[in-house]
Amino acid sequence: MAERRRGRAARRDERGLTKDDEAIARFVRFNCPTKSAAFEGREVQYFSGSKAIDTLYESKYGTKADSEPRFPTRHSAFAFLKKMLEQGLFFRARRFVRKALNEGGDGKEETDQSTTDVEKDRNGKEEIDKEVERKEEAEGQQRRPKKVKLAEHPDQYFTDSSDVYVWIFDPTPMYKKVLGCLLIVVCLLICMFPVWPSWTQLIVYYVSLVGLCSFGALFGTAFLRTLLFVLIWMVSGGRYKLWILPNLTEECGFVESFQPLYSYECCQEKDEDKDD
Repeated sequence: MAERRRGRAARRDERGLTKDDEAIARFVRFNCPTKSAAFEGREVQYFSGSKAIDTLYESKYGTKADSEPRFPTRHSAFAFLKKMLEQGLFFRARRFVRKALNEGGDGKEETDQSTTDVEKDRNGKEEIDKEVERKEEAEGQQRRPKKVKLAEHPDQYFTDSSDVYVWIFDPTPMYKKVLGCLLIVVCLLICMFPVWPSWTQLIVYYVSLVGLCSFGALFGTAFLRTLLFVLIWMVSGGRYKLWILPNLTEECGFVESFQPLYSYECCQEKDEDKDD
């Protein structure tokens, strides 16, 4: 199966993609809802055929196009995704769900209904798709998610249903390319620091000094506030709790970290609470 997938990838490279087709394929790849699953010992991203068609048909290439849409009907979106499958951008898979023993299952793997090979009419297929969607929603509401495994399907074709497909096409997003270029530029600038003009070296020196002082002041404040809290708590026998900058180490924004300036709490004894 691995050789078959490599063969499909090689055929895709031989055929190639036009710029427009590649842009549309990128749009579907990064906008279609996907889930993670295990496939041959590694984690992959998979999606359902009907959701991929909805993503493409209800996009700027379909119903939301400013001018003449590239995909005016669902069938045209279906045809393009079928072409993507034939070019090896993804492949059809079978889904297995392993039920936990404490959830009433026997620990065996069960095949999802969306990957059966039984041919049904359109009305019956829509009912099956709705039943599968309700089943997936019920599974999503459970506290413990079930382990999903995938296997390559022997019959490779694209359908407008809940059948699952695994992505092979995994291009690098543009923002990662930009970040990579910026990282290279920064590294080169750092390596060339000795040949910088003297005034730029002086600016970098003072900026670094201010940054180190601010970093040290932040850690020093965090240590002193903890020390002050412990001293007041011990002297008062646990009755008084005073925190300076209580949100300093919390997960919040920069401004929120310094608000409020302090928090004070007085814990009365149990006898006093009963009298009150």
